[in-house]
Amino acid sequence: MIFAVAGTTGKDLYYTSRPAIGGAWTPIAKLPFDADATSEESPRFSGDDLTLYFATDRGTSGTLDIYSATRTMTGTNTAWAAKPQPVLGVNTGAVEKWLAPCGTNRYVVVRNNTATGSDLYEGTFGGGDPAPIDALNTASNETGAFLTQDCLTLYFASNRKTRVQIYVSQRKAIGQPWQPAQPVDDLKITGTDDQQDPWLSADGHSFAFASDAGGTNDVYLSTR
Repeated sequence: MIFAVAGTTGKDLYYTSRPAIGGAWTPIAKLPFDADATSEESPRFSGDDLTLYFATDRGTSGTLDIYSATRTMTGTNTAWAAKPQPVLGVNTGAVEKWLAPCGTNRYVVVRNNTATGSDLYEGTFGGGDPAPIDALNTASNETGAFLTQDCLTLYFASNRKTRVQIYVSQRKAIGQPWQPAQPVDDLKITGTDDQQDPWLSADGHSFAFASDAGGTNDVYLSTR
């Protein structure tokens, strides 16, 4: 598991693992490419777990941009390439976060617009500027994008109601319209807590998310 922790100069990416479901998590360790003077956040893995996409302000734009880091094997935080690279065709002068890849070359990314707040955009790597997902974007903020690897189910968080809540939308095939988003109600902890940053395991049995039910944003894990 890779997640962001807020620090004095932004956020940092940390890593933990466990030998099996139900096993103990190892002590968290900062990823080797994380920079202390900048912010690194909103991590998302490629389908093979060998590429990590994340947002950072280490570049020259002055805002958060999407960078990627690669490794040669899974299950370790020591094999990452030393220097992450910006992802071409995704970054603009706006804030980009939560790039969620799927399939062989598709992704959804969250982009912050001054007029409308954070919205969901969909694109292909090398295919030019991504397009807003008008069927899912509202006048409120849409954040925390996560795509299943078949590119047919999209989880995200939104404050379109009184609190930040996780929503899900599906489509029948790539290129088909996204269906109206539905709230994921069975993840409520206190009933009034904010929930965001969803992640679903490949087998569909484990769901991780962040919630402030305990007073600050912590990582929660739900299984089925």
